[in-house]
Amino acid sequence: MINLTTWDAPSELKALFPYYLAGFDYDQRPVWVLEAGKLDFRRVVEPGEESLATAKRYLFQAIFNIIRSFLEADSGDKEVRKALIILDMEGFNLKQVNSAPTFAVFTELFAKYWDLLLAIIDNIVVLNANYVTKIAYDILRPVLGQLLERVDLYGSNKNTWVPRLIKLMPVEIIPPWYGGREDFKPLRVFG
Repeated sequence: MINLTTWDAPSELKALFPYYLAGFDYDQRPVWVLEAGKLDFRRVVEPGEESLATAKRYLFQAIFNIIRSFLEADSGDKEVRKALIILDMEGFNLKQVNSAPTFAVFTELFAKYWDLLLAIIDNIVVLNANYVTKIAYDILRPVLGQLLERVDLYGSNKNTWVPRLIKLMPVEIIPPWYGGREDFKPLRVFG
């Protein structure tokens, strides 16, 4: 059995899917930034079972890290059991998911871990959503309705989403490329 706290993912996988704990919002929820637009899921699925098993382990490790951050957020009078996710879709294109095996694996993962995602995610703020992201969002809405009710979808115009981010979290924990302060430092970086 692999220990998710000590396992080190391959550097190529980390480069494909970087994520980090930015800090904690006004409600003390952990704020995680996932640079999902960089994840070419097809490149992970097509090489075969070993590559896919490693990618699944990396995704489980990400979920594990999110859950562990709840313990940091807990205070004596308040338990925190939900996270706020910033999902950056910059760079996402249809080629990353448009093969039958890739779509099948993606669908299988969502179906298998749907309940867990609903349990740990409070809000998702999607940034840099391009046309393909918006189409995928519209297609998945009937299937993922409960989760997508928690999603705010924004394009690449910072003027539309910076005010929303500032309303949800202190500007100190917002990276400068999302409209935050230049002295931003994430609490932990993976990938």
